[in-house]
Amino acid sequence: MGADKVELAAIPVTVPPLESKWAQFGHEFEKRVITELSATESIYRPYGDGKLTEQETKWFLTADHNFKYAYQASLDPSLLDATGGSASSLSLSIGYPDLLRRDATPDGGRKFSLIDIKATRKAAQFHRIQVAFYALILQNLLAQDASATADEFGEIWRLADDGDAKSYSPEPFKL
Repeated sequence: MGADKVELAAIPVTVPPLESKWAQFGHEFEKRVITELSATESIYRPYGDGKLTEQETKWFLTADHNFKYAYQASLDPSLLDATGGSASSLSLSIGYPDLLRRDATPDGGRKFSLIDIKATRKAAQFHRIQVAFYALILQNLLAQDASATADEFGEIWRLADDGDAKSYSPEPFKL
């Protein structure tokens, strides 16, 4: 009687790549900005390190609540006809802007502004393009709600001009 030979099937293991020091700094900077902001403002955010679901995002956009900001809202580009038709092979991923700010308008409506947090001294064009893409999706989401609009300006919250890596400077731009 010999020993039974057992072969184990290959088990796929995904090992995340080591994050660069710059990427780690970017994540830490974003967390510091959110912590600083949450000391004075109400932020609707997911538990843990997750992202808001589409239902949670819709609730933030439409419900009567006291949250000023939503962190990591879900903006689904499938709501756009950005592909030019169903025959296109273009596929776009769900976007997660760092912050979505909700402000009351003088007529009692709601205006939403998109903000992305970047650990950089100056916002690059591709940072602005990312926020503009989010704005297209947001405008489409709000199209059915006459009392809600997307702001014509976006913002990049970046490293402060004074060189302090613990604070941030808003850099608004026209979308």
